[in-house]
Amino acid sequence: THDGEDLWQKLVKPARQLEFVVCGHVMGRHVGYRHDSNVHGLEVHQMLFNAQGLGGSPNQQGNGGDGWLRLMTLRPDGQTLDVRSFSPYRLAKGQDPWWRDLDHSFTLRFA
Repeated sequence: THDGEDLWQKLVKPARQLEFVVCGHVMGRHVGYRHDSNVHGLEVHQMLFNAQGLGGSPNQQGNGGDGWLRLMTLRPDGQTLDVRSFSPYRLAKGQDPWWRDLDHSFTLRFA
């Protein structure tokens, strides 16, 4: 088994061509974003999205994820990525299908 730190050290950090890493299946907070420099001094964006523990109650816990999807739209400039979270399950139930806080709705810029 290789955890995120192993993958960062052995695969991502030494690679010149990786600029963006998407991962999941980490329990706890369920979402996250960070950026770090690799050994070449280039910025690597890292996004965590683990929907299985989100949804189902006022504090957004449980119910197997409520169908949350992470939508990523690359703008025509080729350097800007809009990230949003959407639930077709919540839409079908007549609830707001968009997660609007900054952990779920943000923009990344690539060099």
